[in-house]
Amino acid sequence: VSGEEKLEWGDHPDLVMPEIVKKSNKHSKLLVVFVGETVDLTCKVLFTSQPVSDIKCYGNGRRIMKPENHTVETQDGYAFIEDNFKIGNITEEMDQTALTCEYSKGWFSGRILAIFNAIKLEIETSEEVCERCDGD
Repeated sequence: VSGEEKLEWGDHPDLVMPEIVKKSNKHSKLLVVFVGETVDLTCKVLFTSQPVSDIKCYGNGRRIMKPENHTVETQDGYAFIEDNFKIGNITEEMDQTALTCEYSKGWFSGRILAIFNAIKLEIETSEEVCERCDGD
């Protein structure tokens, strides 16, 4: 195993990379979520060394949380870090929030970005739409 030190997002089905972002910055993603949801995100650091530094997570430049789960694995002299962050109760006000994870150690400094796209979904039905309506 060998490689360069790097910081990346873990897999998440709502963390997408639109074409326009792919061309400008491969470390930026769009996080598509519904208002009221809770999101679990993972920040990963690959090929770093011991002792490891902390991954820091920020929302619009403010440190917002510490990881819920922090794991460090070593292999062939390299350290691999995974920090899991939980963001609860997404609100409309969080739309367009810039979420960043940052890691620095020695000469390496990395930053990844996810922009919240918080969607509020309201479904209204009427009696005409319902085949059978019960109650009020």
